[in-house]
Amino acid sequence: VYGEIETAVADNIMLAGDAAYHADPITGGGIANALSAGYYAGKVAAEAVKRNDFSANFLRKYDDLWKNDFGRKLRRNKKLQLKFIEMDDALLNKLAGAIAGKNLREMSVAAIVKELLKAHPKLLWDLKDLF
Repeated sequence: VYGEIETAVADNIMLAGDAAYHADPITGGGIANALSAGYYAGKVAAEAVKRNDFSANFLRKYDDLWKNDFGRKLRRNKKLQLKFIEMDDALLNKLAGAIAGKNLREMSVAAIVKELLKAHPKLLWDLKDLF
């Protein structure tokens, strides 16, 4: 999963959901982000129709809205994904053991990371730039 793109607009177009790489790099989920993005795109599109302005410059309001809503989370989770990719198998196995038996479906990414930090405090140094 790619992460965040610089802009999801061009003249006469706004991208949302998978087309705009709005899927979460850790979970792969994207429905909530796509729904939020669609809502924001609709608001900006309605305003664009009223003003008859479909330029990329005007449509950037949409970029501001989705980036302020879930863009930070996408950036953080992309960095987290890259950190996990760099880890060796022994550390990954230790971390997996730390969350074995937890109900991960009920936990946010941040809550999972907190559990991992409890089991392996040194990980805090590796992840310091994420929080």
